[in-house]
Amino acid sequence: MHARKSCRACAGLVNPAACDGGVYDSNQLGPWSLWQGHLDAELLIVVQDWGDVRYFLANRGREAAHNPTNKTLVRLLRSIDITAPDSEDSRNGRCFFTNAVLCLRRLASECGP
Repeated sequence: MHARKSCRACAGLVNPAACDGGVYDSNQLGPWSLWQGHLDAELLIVVQDWGDVRYFLANRGREAAHNPTNKTLVRLLRSIDITAPDSEDSRNGRCFFTNAVLCLRRLASECGP
Protein backbone atom coordinates (compact mmCIF):
# COMPACT_ATOMS: atom_id res chain seq x y z
CA MET A 1 0.00 0.00 0.00
CA HIS A 2 2.93 2.33 0.68
CA ALA A 3 3.97 2.16 -3.00
CA ARG A 4 0.48 3.21 -4.16
CA LYS A 5 0.28 6.03 -1.64
CA SER A 6 3.71 7.43 -2.52
CA CYS A 7 3.43 7.18 -6.33
CA ARG A 8 3.40 10.47 -8.26
CA ALA A 9 4.35 9.08 -11.68
CA CYS A 10 1.33 10.16 -13.75
CA ALA A 11 1.28 13.77 -14.92
CA GLY A 12 -2.17 15.30 -14.72
CA LEU A 13 -3.46 12.83 -12.12
CA VAL A 14 -3.73 13.12 -8.34
CA ASN A 15 -2.99 10.25 -6.00
CA PRO A 16 -5.79 10.04 -3.38
CA ALA A 17 -3.05 10.11 -0.72
CA ALA A 18 -1.98 13.57 -1.96
CA CYS A 19 -5.46 15.04 -2.25
CA ASP A 20 -6.18 17.34 0.70
CA GLY A 21 -3.27 15.79 2.58
CA GLY A 22 -4.70 12.28 2.24
CA VAL A 23 -7.51 12.91 4.72
CA TYR A 24 -9.98 10.78 2.70
CA ASP A 25 -7.54 8.15 1.44
CA SER A 26 -7.89 4.58 2.70
CA ASN A 27 -5.59 1.61 3.18
CA GLN A 28 -7.28 -0.22 0.32
CA LEU A 29 -5.92 -0.58 -3.20
CA GLY A 30 -8.16 2.29 -4.26
CA PRO A 31 -11.49 3.98 -3.54
CA TRP A 32 -13.53 1.38 -5.42
CA SER A 33 -11.88 -1.50 -3.53
CA LEU A 34 -13.06 0.11 -0.32
CA TRP A 35 -16.63 -0.44 -1.54
CA GLN A 36 -16.20 -3.95 -3.04
CA GLY A 37 -12.90 -5.32 -1.79
CA HIS A 38 -13.34 -8.98 -0.88
CA LEU A 39 -9.82 -10.44 -1.11
CA ASP A 40 -11.07 -13.96 -1.88
CA ALA A 41 -13.60 -12.78 -4.44
CA GLU A 42 -15.42 -14.89 -6.98
CA LEU A 43 -15.43 -11.99 -9.41
CA LEU A 44 -12.84 -9.31 -10.19
CA ILE A 45 -13.98 -6.21 -12.01
CA VAL A 46 -11.39 -3.78 -13.38
CA VAL A 47 -12.53 -0.54 -14.96
CA GLN A 48 -10.67 2.44 -16.41
CA ASP A 49 -10.64 5.04 -13.64
CA TRP A 50 -12.49 5.91 -10.47
CA GLY A 51 -13.39 9.54 -10.88
CA ASP A 52 -12.11 13.03 -10.46
CA VAL A 53 -10.86 15.05 -7.52
CA ARG A 54 -14.18 16.88 -7.13
CA TYR A 55 -16.13 13.59 -6.74
CA PHE A 56 -13.52 12.18 -4.36
CA LEU A 57 -13.66 15.24 -2.09
CA ALA A 58 -17.45 15.63 -2.24
CA ASN A 59 -17.91 12.01 -1.14
CA ARG A 60 -15.00 11.96 1.30
CA GLY A 61 -13.18 9.24 -0.64
CA ARG A 62 -16.18 6.91 -0.68
CA GLU A 63 -18.76 5.92 -3.24
CA ALA A 64 -21.93 7.96 -3.46
CA ALA A 65 -25.06 5.92 -2.79
CA HIS A 66 -26.73 7.54 -5.80
CA ASN A 67 -23.93 6.78 -8.30
CA PRO A 68 -25.69 5.54 -11.46
CA THR A 69 -22.72 3.46 -12.63
CA ASN A 70 -22.62 1.55 -9.37
CA LYS A 71 -26.39 1.06 -9.30
CA THR A 72 -26.21 -0.42 -12.80
CA LEU A 73 -23.35 -2.73 -11.79
CA VAL A 74 -25.31 -3.94 -8.75
CA ARG A 75 -28.33 -4.69 -10.99
CA LEU A 76 -26.17 -6.51 -13.56
CA LEU A 77 -24.52 -8.61 -10.86
CA ARG A 78 -27.90 -9.51 -9.38
CA SER A 79 -28.95 -10.77 -12.83
CA ILE A 80 -26.24 -13.45 -12.50
CA ASP A 81 -27.05 -14.17 -8.85
CA ILE A 82 -24.15 -12.22 -7.35
CA THR A 83 -25.01 -9.80 -4.59
CA ALA A 84 -22.81 -6.74 -4.26
CA PRO A 85 -23.52 -5.18 -0.86
CA ASP A 86 -24.42 -1.51 -0.90
CA SER A 87 -22.41 -0.59 2.20
CA GLU A 88 -19.20 1.38 1.86
CA ASP A 89 -17.03 -1.34 3.39
CA SER A 90 -18.11 -4.69 2.01
CA ARG A 91 -15.06 -6.90 2.16
CA ASN A 92 -17.46 -9.76 2.96
CA GLY A 93 -19.09 -9.60 -0.47
CA ARG A 94 -18.28 -11.83 -3.42
CA CYS A 95 -16.56 -9.19 -5.58
CA PHE A 96 -13.37 -7.18 -5.82
CA PHE A 97 -13.60 -3.95 -7.80
CA THR A 98 -10.56 -1.94 -8.79
CA ASN A 99 -9.42 0.51 -11.40
CA ALA A 100 -6.74 0.30 -14.07
CA VAL A 101 -5.85 3.87 -13.07
CA LEU A 102 -5.69 4.27 -9.29
CA CYS A 103 -5.32 8.05 -9.29
CA LEU A 104 -7.92 10.76 -9.76
CA ARG A 105 -8.38 13.07 -12.71
CA ARG A 106 -7.20 16.54 -11.76
CA LEU A 107 -9.99 19.09 -11.74
CA ALA A 108 -9.07 21.12 -8.68
CA SER A 109 -5.91 23.08 -7.89
CA GLU A 110 -6.08 22.61 -4.11
CA CYS A 111 -4.81 19.01 -4.18
CA GLY A 112 -1.15 19.72 -4.74
CA PRO A 113 1.36 18.00 -7.02
